[in-house]
Amino acid sequence: MGFFPFMNDRFKIVTLLLSGAFLCGIQNSWADLIYAKDDYRTGAMVALRNGRDQEALSLMNKAIEQTPDDPILYLNRTTCFLRTNNPKMALADIEKAFSLKKDKVFPAPVETFFYLNRGSVFVELKRTKEALADMKRAVEIYPSNEGAQWQLGKLYDKQGDPKLALQHLKVAQKIYRSEKLPSDLIDKEIKLLESKTKGSKK
Repeated sequence: MGFFPFMNDRFKIVTLLLSGAFLCGIQNSWADLIYAKDDYRTGAMVALRNGRDQEALSLMNKAIEQTPDDPILYLNRTTCFLRTNNPKMALADIEKAFSLKKDKVFPAPVETFFYLNRGSVFVELKRTKEALADMKRAVEIYPSNEGAQWQLGKLYDKQGDPKLALQHLKVAQKIYRSEKLPSDLIDKEIKLLESKTKGSKK
């Protein structure tokens, strides 16, 4: 498993990076017929939910063609590029999202994803210090962002701080359970870290 579960488990984690409701999936060949111009972003998110990464990227490209100055579209396409293993393009998009956003501050549940997504890109590029700073900021803005809590915990674990790692992982676990989201992956990580911590004390 990669550092972030969503890089290998395509169905459980990455959808947390996207805001909005998810609908049922559609077949790729019908995409252009079903989605109107202003529905491309919805289609992309549906495709991501169902593991159709290339379709999601194609639809998000069309959404950006229609509205090239929308920072949220670049924010979401960052996820598409991460899912298709293209962190350099993801970095370009998240930087574009911040540039378009300028001094505008979105509501906390949305604002937090700018930092979560950029932090995720930094992790893929092995820029750990910058990733840690962004994850901290994401949690500071919106502590209920379970994805940021989880990833911050994993960063602390990687840096050799199991106490802080467990603290954030358990916060994420609590949020997952309260929202009735699948928590099997984080449950396993917490158990593994707890057993590792106990073993080091002996």
